[in-house]
Amino acid sequence: MEPIAAAFAAGWPTAELANILDDSLAPDRARDGEISDAMFARFASLSRYAVDIGADAICSHALPSGPPSLARPHAWTFLS
Repeated sequence: MEPIAAAFAAGWPTAELANILDDSLAPDRARDGEISDAMFARFASLSRYAVDIGADAICSHALPSGPPSLARPHAWTFLS
């Protein structure tokens, strides 16, 4: 997480960072080869939590990217 903190310090020094993670998501995705509905729900739950504690932005690893998450635009309505 240090490289991310360094990038924020350089590009957005006033940002207050909080690390919220499920460090089994990336290995599960690598093992399964795709993002399952259950995996996406886990990521969405973490994102909802970030919003609930006042996040103005979410910097994510690659889990939510790609066609599976684009097919679920309704899942992100809590972010608006």
